[in-house]
Amino acid sequence: KVSSKTSRIKSDLLLMSFTRRLPGAPVAIAGTKPWLHGHVLASSGIADLDAIIGGGYLLGSLVLAQEDQHTRYIDSVVRHFLAEGVLCGHTTLLVGRGNLKRIVDGLPQPASAAPLPEEKHAQPTPTQDVDSSLKIAWRYKDFVKAGPGAGPSPPATYCHAFDLSKTMSADMLASNPVSILDLSDPSTSVLLSIREALRQAKESNTVLRVVLWGLGSPLWCSSPAFQGQTMPSFLYSLRSLLRGSTTVALVTTPSHLLSVPELKTLQHQSDLVFAVRSFTGENDSGAERAFPDYHGFLQLFKLPRLHSLTALLPDTFNFLIQIRRRRFVVEPLHLPPEDSSQAETDPRAPGSVTQLMCAPGPRGTNNKLDF
Repeated sequence: KVSSKTSRIKSDLLLMSFTRRLPGAPVAIAGTKPWLHGHVLASSGIADLDAIIGGGYLLGSLVLAQEDQHTRYIDSVVRHFLAEGVLCGHTTLLVGRGNLKRIVDGLPQPASAAPLPEEKHAQPTPTQDVDSSLKIAWRYKDFVKAGPGAGPSPPATYCHAFDLSKTMSADMLASNPVSILDLSDPSTSVLLSIREALRQAKESNTVLRVVLWGLGSPLWCSSPAFQGQTMPSFLYSLRSLLRGSTTVALVTTPSHLLSVPELKTLQHQSDLVFAVRSFTGENDSGAERAFPDYHGFLQLFKLPRLHSLTALLPDTFNFLIQIRRRRFVVEPLHLPPEDSSQAETDPRAPGSVTQLMCAPGPRGTNNKLDF
C-alpha cells in the first residue's frame, strides 16, 4: 500500500510539474547568422558597414540609403549588396527605371585569397606533438585532439571580400542571375512582384534581397507602375510584407530632390537609415583639406530596433568613406588637431611646434620666455 501510494504521488507530481517549452532551432540559411532577440542578419557585402550597424541587415527590415547629388557612391553600396546575394545563393531583385543593366554589369568580383607559399618542412599539428607540448596541463590533451570536429562545424563565409578593380564574370552571374523589374511596363505591380518573389524564396528556404533604386526620383514617380501611390503609403505596404520574412529591402532615394518633410516621413517609415555624401560639390572645402585621403561621409540617422525597446548605440554616427582600388572602406570620423594645416605651413602660427618650444615669437611681442 505504501509503495502504491508513493507511485501515485510521483505520478501526480509529474503531471503538475512545469515543463518549459523551448522553441525549435531555426533552420540555418546560407549567408546569414543569428543575432539578438531571435533576429537573423544578412551581410551588406561591406565588412566595415556591417560592423557599424550591428553586424548586418536584419531580415524583415527596410533599409533607406540617401543618395548623393554629385557622385554615385551609393551605387557601390548597392552593388556590394547584390554581389553578396549572388555568392550566397540568395534571390536578388532589382526594381527601378532607367539603365539598370549597368548596375548588374558592374558587380564587383570576389577577391580570391592568395595561395600560401609551400614550406620545405611541414609544421607539426597540435595532435602530433600534443604529448610533448602538454606535459603540465595534460588533461587538455583530449580537448586538443578533439579539435573542431567535437563542436559545431565552422560557419560558411558570411561577408565576402570583393575586388573593385574587376567585375563579376558572366559565368558567375549566370549561376545565380539578378532579376530586374523595369517600371516602364504599365502592367508591372511592384508589391505583387515582391510578394511573389517572397513566396518563392520562402519555399526554397533562402533570403530575398530587394533593391528599389531611385525611389522619389522623377523616373520613378512618372512610371506607370507607380501611378496612384504615394511614397509613405508604398513604404508602409512594403514594410508590412517584409515583417516576419527572410527578406531585406534596400531603398535608395535622392534626398536632394525631396523636401525636408518628405524625407523625414521616409525615414520614419524605414528601419535603418544612412546617407552617403561626398566632398565633391561642397560649399566649404575644409572637409576635403582636413581629410585628404578620404572621399566623403557616411552618416547614420536611424538604427533598427525590432522586437526591442532600444537600438544599438554606436560610439559615433559620423564616418568617413574611402574608395580604394580594391576595397570600399568605412572608418570612424576623427577630427584632426585644430589649426594643424596652418601650423605645418606657418612656423609662427599659434599651435605650431616653434611656438610650443622656447623659440622667439612674432615681431612686436614681448615674451619673457624668448631668448
